[in-house]
Amino acid sequence: MPLAWTFRAPGLFDAIYAATALNQDDERKILSTDEVYDRVAGITRVDPRTYRP
Repeated sequence: MPLAWTFRAPGLFDAIYAATALNQDDERKILSTDEVYDRVAGITRVDPRTYRP
């Protein structure tokens, strides 16, 4: 089943961004204010408004 359907992504860009985080980032983190990524198993969303390096 396509990733976009699995987490009900509102657009193609969201699905591509999630797939990139899953496949290319060892920590599987994504920097975004969009809560749609909270529904993707295996990804940890980091809100840039609260991010502290």
